[in-house]
Amino acid sequence: MAVTDTVGERLPVTRPVRPLDDTGRGLAIVAALAARSEWRPRESGAPGKTVWAEYAAPVPS
Repeated sequence: MAVTDTVGERLPVTRPVRPLDDTGRGLAIVAALAARSEWRPRESGAPGKTVWAEYAAPVPS
């Protein structure tokens, strides 16, 4: 999965989240669920960044 935004001045940073915070949970959720994740500047050179994650599919029993 990949998500791109056009905000270039704020880079993704994982930080502690308090229960009443309105923002800042995205990377924490990705880190908890993803097998791998990373971010990089947009490939087109336009402002912004893309955060991507790989998820492991459960193995059927």
